[in-house]
Amino acid sequence: MDFPALRCADCAALAAQPAFVCRRCGGDRLEPAGLSGRGRIVSWTTIYMPPAALAAEAPYDVAIVALDEGLRVTGRLRPGARPDFDLPVRLVEAAVGGYIFAPEDGA
Repeated sequence: MDFPALRCADCAALAAQPAFVCRRCGGDRLEPAGLSGRGRIVSWTTIYMPPAALAAEAPYDVAIVALDEGLRVTGRLRPGARPDFDLPVRLVEAAVGGYIFAPEDGA
């Protein structure tokens, strides 16, 4: 699944959606850039005391993922996944509530 990103037409910097101006150069010409959705976990935490809307899903893991194209994003890990540093992951869902990643091997 492609990761829905934006690329600045002026300096080529990447940004996760939504963005209205480039954080690098301040330009406002952002264009869609579908990224591979694959990357590696660089950090994570387990949420035990979530907001009320997610109480039924606790505990769950939230990770910072360095996508292969260089962009770092935050997303939840699929339930049952065991996070680890440098674990290869792929995007499996992109919804209004955020991104969900799963280990590359499908576990």
